[in-house]
Amino acid sequence: IFAPSVKNPFGITVDTTGNLYVASNSTNTIVKITPVGVASTYSNSNKINSPMDVALDPTGTGTLYVPDYTTTNNIVTIDTTGTGTAFATITGSPDALYFSQAGQSWPLYVADGSGGRIYSIASNKTVTRFASGFTQPTAITVDVSGNVYVGECSNGSVYEINAAGTVTTTVVTGLSCPTCMKLDQNGNIYILDNTTTSTMYKYDPSTGNLSFYLSGNGILNANGGFAFSPDFSLLYVGQTAPINDVTAIPLK
Repeated sequence: IFAPSVKNPFGITVDTTGNLYVASNSTNTIVKITPVGVASTYSNSNKINSPMDVALDPTGTGTLYVPDYTTTNNIVTIDTTGTGTAFATITGSPDALYFSQAGQSWPLYVADGSGGRIYSIASNKTVTRFASGFTQPTAITVDVSGNVYVGECSNGSVYEINAAGTVTTTVVTGLSCPTCMKLDQNGNIYILDNTTTSTMYKYDPSTGNLSFYLSGNGILNANGGFAFSPDFSLLYVGQTAPINDVTAIPLK
C-alpha cells in the first residue's frame, strides 16, 4: 500500500517529479500524494462533483483537468493553488479524459459516459464531437499516431478510432467493463477490467496480442484508475472497496 485512506480513488495522473494527483470520487476532492506516499487534499473546489478522472496539462503549467460528472457536465481546470474554474462544457456526463499524442499535447479527448459520445476539446476551449455510437464509454487513451482507443463498459470491448473520428476496428472483446486504459513507453495499452478480481490486461497494438497481466492480490478491488510512475517502474492503482488506498505495484 503506497498511500492509505484515499477514499474512492478513481482517476490518477502523475507529474514528472513523481507526485500523484488522485480524483477522490466520493469526497469531490483532488488528493496529492508525494513520491514518498504522503497524501493531502490538493483541491476541494465546489466546481467538481463525483470526479471520475484527472489529466495533467501537457504544456507543463501544472494545471489539472477534471470532469464534473454529476452536476454541470463541465471540464474543470484546477490550478496550482487548488482553485477550480470551469473550462468547457459537453453534452452528457464527462467520464474519462486523455490528452492527445499519448498524453503529450492537445486536444483533450473526453468520453461521455451517459450519452455514448467522444468529444475533442482544443486549448482555446472549442468543443467538437469527435465520434459517437457508443453506449457507456468508460475509458479512453490516445497513441502517438492520434488513434483513440475507447473502452465500452456495456459490452466489454475496446474500439480503435482513427484520427479522423472513424471507428475502424474492435481491438478487444470479452472483457467485463474496462474502466481505465493507459499507454506505456513502448505503446502497449494496459487495460483495467472491472471484474470480481479487477484484472489488468496488456494489449500490443502492433501485433493485436492481448495478454493477461495482473489480478488478485494487489488490485483485488480496483474499480477506478491507475497510472505509471515517470520511469515506468511502478503501477499506481486505486482500490475502492472494501479498503480505500493507492497501491504501488512493480512492473514486470
